[in-house]
Amino acid sequence: MADTRFIVDHLKIDYDGILDLKGLFKIMSQWALDRDCEQNELTNREDETETGKHLEYLQNYSKRFTDYTIFYFKIRLSGEHLQTVTVTEGKKKVKRLKGRVRIFLDGQIMHDSENKWDDHPVLLFIRKMYEKYFYHAYTERFDNLCATYTHDLYKHIEKFLNITGTERIENTTPSE
Repeated sequence: MADTRFIVDHLKIDYDGILDLKGLFKIMSQWALDRDCEQNELTNREDETETGKHLEYLQNYSKRFTDYTIFYFKIRLSGEHLQTVTVTEGKKKVKRLKGRVRIFLDGQIMHDSENKWDDHPVLLFIRKMYEKYFYHAYTERFDNLCATYTHDLYKHIEKFLNITGTERIENTTPSE
């Protein structure tokens, strides 16, 4: 069984305002493309209610660094009470969504994704000892790189949403 660890857990962006959803998805895809990540869309659900649209979106990005180490970046976007509004950008009128959006970012590392070291308990023990004592510097470097990538994605989204000051991102576990 592969060894999966959370490096960044539930980095949260809470945004209330006018949102260009298509642009947000575009910058997340561009971020993944710039870092050679594979993209997997898991959930894309939109519900119409009396109070507005409710949106659930779950996306995974993965990057294989070695045959032993894979990074996973999970993005969960949840929108509540989203209303379609018309906004003037330049000389054009465009439709945007207005409402509350929460974005949760997770960064994970998976070691031994091909289960080469899990055939026998002795191999599993040897793997743990190598990771702890001999390859500690490598695994620590991968942990730092995963955290850096996740926070870089966070900053890209923050810059796109133009969040500053008190509206800044919280690093908490969701209450759902």
